[in-house]
Amino acid sequence: MLDKYNVKGVINNLKRLFFHRECFMKSNKSISGMLFLFVLVIHIISCSGGGNGGSSNGLPTESASGIWEGTFHSNILSQDYNSLGIIIENNETRFITDWKAQYVGSIVVNGNNVSGTLIGFAPLGFQFLDGSTVGTLTINGTVATKQFITGTYEGLGDSGTFTLTYNPIYETPSSLSKVSDSWIYSEADYALSMTIDSNGIISGNDADGCEYNGNINIINV
Repeated sequence: MLDKYNVKGVINNLKRLFFHRECFMKSNKSISGMLFLFVLVIHIISCSGGGNGGSSNGLPTESASGIWEGTFHSNILSQDYNSLGIIIENNETRFITDWKAQYVGSIVVNGNNVSGTLIGFAPLGFQFLDGSTVGTLTINGTVATKQFITGTYEGLGDSGTFTLTYNPIYETPSSLSKVSDSWIYSEADYALSMTIDSNGIISGNDADGCEYNGNINIINV
């Protein structure tokens, strides 16, 4: 089974990665496969940004760009959830938790303040605390460039706090050639295979009969 440190050599910049949603929602096994794809994306990213510009109060604006790892603590359930995510240079954001919920959206950084509204997607067969499978989550917090993001969240029937730590593998330079290969994920009776060609074109399929198509580009080009 591939974990997030087995592909350190394939770090690259991500611009977009598209997959068929029907495959993502087909089964929990397919969600496991998507977790593999998300981990791969995490490891094909690098950045060139840092804190720059200015905020509305005249203070330098911090940067939230990076790979972030940490926990979300639910005040309602008194439970912690591990989380892994990406915030790229234009502040597009994607996080996934260890119960396979995904959160996608965009954040705003003003000085050292960070805020945003993310769309949450519950894994197939599960619901958020408000009974929904898709909904919005609002976050507010503080960011220190290449160090940490901390804050609070509210939505989907839940509220709580989060603490995220910067992972410096985001800064490792790379190129499309480092991910051009055939990739395989497997667990129990499920398997997913995927090919990325030299132009970043993705094609693949899994044991549930889903097909995956997309592309990977470099952010800063």
